Amino acid sequence: MIRSALLFLSLLIFDPQYLWAQKSTRYERLTTASGLSQNTINKIIQDKNGFLWFATADGLNRYDGYSFTVFRNDPNDNKTLSGSDISTVCEDDEGNLWVGTRNAGLNKINLKTGSVIRFTRGPSGEDISSVIIPSIVNLGKHKICVAVVGKGFMTLDSKKNVIIKSESDFETPLIKDAVRFFRHSSGSLWIGTRTGYLISVLGNRSYLPFNFGQKGPANEFRIRALLEAKNGDILVGTEGRGLFRFDHQNQKFASVFYNRSSLSSRQNIVTSISRDGSNNIWIGTDNGIYICEGENFSKFRQVVSNPDPEFGISSYSVTSLFTDSNLNTWIGTWEAGLNIDFHQKSRFSLLRYKPNTFLGLPSNKVTALRANADQGVWIGSNVGLSYLNYKSGLVEHLVNNADINRLNSPDIFDVNLLETDSQGTLWIGVWGKGLFNMDANRKMISYPMPKGIVSNVTATIKFSSILNAGQKLLLGTVGNGLMAFDLISKKYEIPYSELNRKLFENKTISTLMMEGNSRLWIGTTASGLYVYDFKTKKIDHWEKGISTSSLRYNHVTYIHQDRKNRIWVLTNGGGLHLYQGPGNVFKIFTVADGLVSNTLRGMVEDRKGNLWLTTNGGISKMDPQTFKCINFDDVDGLQGKEFLINAFDKNSQDWLFFGGINGLNYIKSDSLRSRSDVPNVYITNLKIFNKPVQVGAENSPLSEDILFTKHLTLQPGQSVFSFDFVALEYQRPKNNRYAYYLDGFEKDWNYVGTQRSASYTNLSPGDYTFKVKATNSDGIWAEKPFELKITVLPPWYRTWWAFVIYFLSASAVVYGFIREIKIREAFKTDIRLKEIEKERIQELEQVKTHFFTNISHELRTPLTLIISPIERYFLKNKGLNEEQNTRMSSI
Repeated sequence: MIRSALLFLSLLIFDPQYLWAQKSTRYERLTTASGLSQNTINKIIQDKNGFLWFATADGLNRYDGYSFTVFRNDPNDNKTLSGSDISTVCEDDEGNLWVGTRNAGLNKINLKTGSVIRFTRGPSGEDISSVIIPSIVNLGKHKICVAVVGKGFMTLDSKKNVIIKSESDFETPLIKDAVRFFRHSSGSLWIGTRTGYLISVLGNRSYLPFNFGQKGPANEFRIRALLEAKNGDILVGTEGRGLFRFDHQNQKFASVFYNRSSLSSRQNIVTSISRDGSNNIWIGTDNGIYICEGENFSKFRQVVSNPDPEFGISSYSVTSLFTDSNLNTWIGTWEAGLNIDFHQKSRFSLLRYKPNTFLGLPSNKVTALRANADQGVWIGSNVGLSYLNYKSGLVEHLVNNADINRLNSPDIFDVNLLETDSQGTLWIGVWGKGLFNMDANRKMISYPMPKGIVSNVTATIKFSSILNAGQKLLLGTVGNGLMAFDLISKKYEIPYSELNRKLFENKTISTLMMEGNSRLWIGTTASGLYVYDFKTKKIDHWEKGISTSSLRYNHVTYIHQDRKNRIWVLTNGGGLHLYQGPGNVFKIFTVADGLVSNTLRGMVEDRKGNLWLTTNGGISKMDPQTFKCINFDDVDGLQGKEFLINAFDKNSQDWLFFGGINGLNYIKSDSLRSRSDVPNVYITNLKIFNKPVQVGAENSPLSEDILFTKHLTLQPGQSVFSFDFVALEYQRPKNNRYAYYLDGFEKDWNYVGTQRSASYTNLSPGDYTFKVKATNSDGIWAEKPFELKITVLPPWYRTWWAFVIYFLSASAVVYGFIREIKIREAFKTDIRLKEIEKERIQELEQVKTHFFTNISHELRTPLTLIISPIERYFLKNKGLNEEQNTRMSSI
């Protein structure tokens, strides 16, 4: 025992990562299985919008926390990248990407349009279509500097896409071996070569070279990585001589990381350097990562390769390092994908199986937990009983397989229940072996179940639940109803025999809860929930029903009474039930309400009243006032997603303990701090009739990528569309919640949980604004949403000019109609006037005729009186001459 204690103390002193209170570092991993195009990572950058880009040996990958978008070469399409083996990538001032390849030259990707420009000619027209581009740097002022292996470098105008010949150099032998560029904060440009020179670019093809004063092969001094130190010095990583620090003011090199042992030669291959969020220097090598505390290079911690992400990265061969805007460190490897060290460390501490040591569990399967007052917790597992003292960090294995013989136990000591009585005695339920207890002296006493206590039952009775009920321990059994153990007589009995016989004789009791001294709540695995009132002897029973307020699932896993005396019922698939009283029975919470899973295992209430629920999909922390949930998974340090029934508890200091199939988690409830920063939301995809829309395609409404589009105009027939969107948070993206709203169509926000898409059908022509917002992983909503203006154009027959034509046509028709009517009326009027005139003429003629008739009549009579004598006179006087006759005739 003394030897073991000394071993423990030595480990405690010399390896602080094993301290119980220290949270472990878990390295998240991304590989081709996650969607990465290839597992060798040559370069990592983050663009202005926050997307991460990975240059791999088979394509350039954009990552948004959920999925990858890959840019590759297509031999049949010269509008794609010239090659797929990507060596480096750099963003220019306009947000375009410059992509260097191995043996396929230089490319520029316009991210707005998706177009690719291939650069096939150098400063003097030479062919560079098959060269290696190892490094690209943004010089600012719309200039990009590109290293070309074996030739030198060229400077390009990033706006005009032309080579600036006067600022390029394919002629000076000194810089033909340039492989790394570095821009100092002072604005100066430095070049690292494959022959071991660090070169200061003075301008006008003038250079100031420095070497390491090496006495070994030049290839060992090949410069692989450059980084500026806090004081302005330059950190230089080499191919075989480790890391140097260059004081460019005094022009001196100092070796700060080098192992002379031939056994450690891989450590001296420094491939990348980065600074993390705590200002520690990360050194990527061919032997893993070495983290230097600060920049004094006196204390290092190695991160090795390990199949378990809890204890290391996926490969010893590190190819690239990058610290993003959230201070997370991204680790690229050779043929083993990406590893991520999140700046916000795991929120939960973790204890797992470590064989032959006092620093871990005897088994990863934690089946029962019970905290005590001595700053410790009892841990039941499938191989025995352990005790964790979190003051010392020591795990004491009290009962394991080696102790079975002395406990008269013929097989594995599988602890599934733990409970303490009013005297503080620990009672242990062992699967198929009855009860054990442990006194203050750690002496174990067995209380096997006597045969015959349950009639007609000869098989071994197994306990499934336990409850301290004062002078008795109530015991739920598997298939044999309810039993009890009298703490005074130390004998088993059947309590409430009549009740038990009627209701529970053949049932499995999964959980028990005493509501004060008045009611006993009993959960079963298949028959729902029972409540027995001791005073009235009344029994209430709830089973799965069709009502929305009835029990959703008949397997009850746990029952909890909170500080406000509310009763919470957990089910194995039906979510969480809050008892509302006999009237409306239950208020039900499921995944749709924010829970991480509907399969619930246990509940712990912290001192602030928050409810911590263990599930089959992680842990949910619920605010009992607002019912809002914060969910946790393995990224937060959980042992896994699956937790076990009976494996949860808390102590008086508000430490919470949760056991699952892969270890023990613990956390101080008030140690969690919600983050106030909220990720930006972007629309990443537009679909019309469920088909992705490409920029510039036939009938495409996109002139540039939807990511950069501010105003979307949809043609007639394109009003059935959908958007995909994403909040750029890389640590726990599955915890982000989304809401969207189409102003002009909807009245309120659609809160859709983790759904990352929105669809609309048959919108009327008009102007709309699509708004989308998200929470961070702690559930804090963004105040300002992302907005996209949308115009849905009408069909041609509903356009303004169509309506103008309609108006003009209608006006012409109306005008023509009115004119026709007027013409007809005028014609009718003319005819009428003519008829009237004719009638008047006729009337006038009649009047004239009548007048002249009258006149004639009036004149005829006197004339007759005159003519008759004259005629008689003529007859009498026939001898008149001719003139006289004429005159007389006229009379």
